[in-house]
Amino acid sequence: MSLSEKDFLMRQFTMLARFLSQVFFSKVISGQEQILYYDHTTAQRNDGLSAELTDLAKEGKINEAENKLFQVFEQDPSACNFATAVYFYESLLHWDEADLEKVNFSVDEISNGFQDICRMYGIDKLL
Repeated sequence: MSLSEKDFLMRQFTMLARFLSQVFFSKVISGQEQILYYDHTTAQRNDGLSAELTDLAKEGKINEAENKLFQVFEQDPSACNFATAVYFYESLLHWDEADLEKVNFSVDEISNGFQDICRMYGIDKLL
């Protein structure tokens, strides 16, 4: 994947994250602030999943983290879990392609996983 394609994906994630934060969480984002803001209820519901995905990714177990994400999302395709998925895939875009390759993952897999989550959430036609 070229640098311009990766930049396009990053812009797409950022716009979607801003949309989610404004519509679902009633928060406005400016500049380089944290992309997603969680209210108290959302934080209680998803901090565990976000932490587990982050920990697995840090250990180089991105495939396992993605499988966990899909398992949870298939059971509960909520806005909260969708926001967690957006954050997960957006965070993976910050990895160097060489580092992704070391753990048997790629930018194409990030894009495909994100597209699958959007399809499952019913917004694939909007993007």
